Amino acid sequence: MIKKRNTQLLSENISSNVLFHFTDSSKKLQSILTEGFKVTYVVEQLPAKNFYLAPMVCFCDIPLGGIKSHLARYGNYGLGVHKTFCKSENINPVFYMHNTRVFNELFKMEEKEISQNKIIPYVKKYYGRDLKKNGEVRFYNEREWRYAPKGWVQLFQEESKAKKERYVKNKKVDNYLKFDIDKIEYIIVENKSDIKAMIKFIDEQLGEKKEEKEMLYTKIILSVRVKNDF
Repeated sequence: MIKKRNTQLLSENISSNVLFHFTDSSKKLQSILTEGFKVTYVVEQLPAKNFYLAPMVCFCDIPLGGIKSHLARYGNYGLGVHKTFCKSENINPVFYMHNTRVFNELFKMEEKEISQNKIIPYVKKYYGRDLKKNGEVRFYNEREWRYAPKGWVQLFQEESKAKKERYVKNKKVDNYLKFDIDKIEYIIVENKSDIKAMIKFIDEQLGEKKEEKEMLYTKIILSVRVKNDF
């Protein structure tokens, strides 16, 4: 008699209890730790040939062992925060779509309706061109979550106009997504010298109690270790 294999034991997690946010320098990471995640206006292309501009902070819902491509794409510095933080701040997963017919209806809306629409900032193409690096990307693999505060959502037919408006708005925006340090699960840095600098930074800038600081030390991990060991 052939026994059934326990598929539950063979399954792997494709999501995590932690959301990651990546950046490209230790200075920016330190700013996040003291000020919070900065809200910036982002240009996104809809599955149709149109673009939208909206304020947001982006995260990915991927286990530590699956973030290697994100490190290569977005930077070797990052912060992992527990998902309990997301529930209190209305951070949600995005909608990945490829059907253009759905979005044709958006352009029938009045401008005021579009600007106040709460769904548009959570819409992303399933697959398409990366507007930053011009490569083709399956965005669905990023398992993105977003914090999208109330802001002025705009639709554009030309990418250049959307990016020009983004530049203007980001010079004015001064909004941060705050978090408590007890929500931090990972502090990702690039090299060993960054570890020493981060410990010094924690000593001087973060936590009021010795126990809080010592706990943060244990959260530090090298990006190269993630790439090699997970």
